[in-house]
Amino acid sequence: MTRLFRSQALQDEFDLYGFVRLPLLSASQVDTLTEGYKTLAEAHRNIGLPFTTTSHSNDHELIGAADDMIARILGPEMDKVLLNYRLLFGNFLIKQSGPKSATPLHQDTSFVDESRYSSISVWVSLVDTDQQNGCMRFIRGSHHFRHLLRPTHSYAWPFDGVREELTGLLEDFPSQRGEAFIFHHGIIHASYANMTASPRVAAVMAAYPGEADLLMYFADEKDSNTVSKYKMTKDAYLRFVKGTPPAADLTEKLQADYSPVTPAQLRDMVIARSGYTSDYYSPAAVADH
Repeated sequence: MTRLFRSQALQDEFDLYGFVRLPLLSASQVDTLTEGYKTLAEAHRNIGLPFTTTSHSNDHELIGAADDMIARILGPEMDKVLLNYRLLFGNFLIKQSGPKSATPLHQDTSFVDESRYSSISVWVSLVDTDQQNGCMRFIRGSHHFRHLLRPTHSYAWPFDGVREELTGLLEDFPSQRGEAFIFHHGIIHASYANMTASPRVAAVMAAYPGEADLLMYFADEKDSNTVSKYKMTKDAYLRFVKGTPPAADLTEKLQADYSPVTPAQLRDMVIARSGYTSDYYSPAAVADH
């Protein structure tokens, strides 16, 4: 895999766990982003979802404004941590108050050929987070569980049948404002609902290796195992209309394996592919790691 981090220690941690955690933004930088978000808050509320990201909208002006705002602040700080990468797009992530704002277990979209490269999200808290307002939750090493083409919209996620087992493996990661999680788009993660009175706001910037082709995988509506592969640009992503094929070059059609993962297979993945012992699979043991 192409190296992403300037620090070998961070690279090793990322390779093993699928994410790293580090302080990234100063208090003044967080304030600047927060004030910038306030100018776009009403447009985000108008999307009308309990958990809202900028990319839930098809408003290209809103998407471009958020991307530019986040890139100006995060970009220079990412340069201090990462090597040879390109910015993809930035989003604000807002959890409104209420139980429906929880983010279920999932993996993010595939943006590159993951047999050769790793694409990432740089997720930054703009407020302190904990279980009450929706802190991040990760399953360490889960980006190794199964190589999977993850299209931009609904598909038969192979881990649907083992959600209970996966939930037992989640670890909570409360964060302070300005702290960042840099994570592989293939890691299985989730977050709690925001049960406080105030919105929980975070900023995220997606990025990918400079030498990698930027891709989109789009599932065929009639055959969910057939995936169209498109060669993309950042502008094509920013202008992408959800639920429709992108305005980009179709390079090939692929057959993807979305066969369900069984509990026994999941146990083998956890033990063999994440580098942990069998004790790690026990939910009671998770807190000790």
